[in-house]
Amino acid sequence: MNIFVCDDEPVYLNKIVKVIREYILFKDVGMTLKYSTTKPEELLTNFEQDSEIDSLFFLDVDLKTMIDGMDVAEKIKSINSSAKIVFITTHGELSSLVFKYQLEVLDYIEKSHLSAVEERVKACIDKASERFLQQRLTEEAIILKIENKVEKIPLNQVMFFESSAKSHCLEAHFNNRQFEFYGKLADLMDLSPTLMKSHKSYVVNIKNVVSVDVAKRTLTFVNGESCYLSFRFQKNILNQFKSHL
Repeated sequence: MNIFVCDDEPVYLNKIVKVIREYILFKDVGMTLKYSTTKPEELLTNFEQDSEIDSLFFLDVDLKTMIDGMDVAEKIKSINSSAKIVFITTHGELSSLVFKYQLEVLDYIEKSHLSAVEERVKACIDKASERFLQQRLTEEAIILKIENKVEKIPLNQVMFFESSAKSHCLEAHFNNRQFEFYGKLADLMDLSPTLMKSHKSYVVNIKNVVSVDVAKRTLTFVNGESCYLSFRFQKNILNQFKSHL
């Protein structure tokens, strides 16, 4: 789990960072303080580089910039809806904005007493870790060997796979990233019943198809990408698409 912190007050930012560093060192499990900053734009840029990884954010609400903590949280959720958000602020009266923005947050912590803040920060780290673990245990996923490592990929992040111009290579199209790896299209269909051929060069995740254009022979996915649909596989794709509506 990656942890990010953004607060416009450097002194307070450093205090929270110190609490987090000491606690994750004590816990000695898969947690990393990935990035801390006073600038929300830098935080978002850094997050986008590893947005597929489980992430927990501690955000101030009033960041003294063009965008506030609520805007940052909304952007984070648009990149990865499973990211966990905690607000730490002196502005307790702004807590109602959480409902206005329809944000799911782990906690809304006021800065008034640092000792109490420390305990709640630690509790939020534990809670986020537990929820991510539960998600991994319950969500549908596939296992792929990518270069020298094996990755468990949530199925809801998979759009489609296509044959690459490189010999024995496939190109994976996920929600927020694309990459090439060695494999065979035929083997992918054994990983899940929702993975099926739409064309001799494509295997698609039918659950993430939002439209089928028979005239143009294309499928469109939830992330806006599209791929080819051949006449040979059209009937099966249409039947499966209707059954998953």
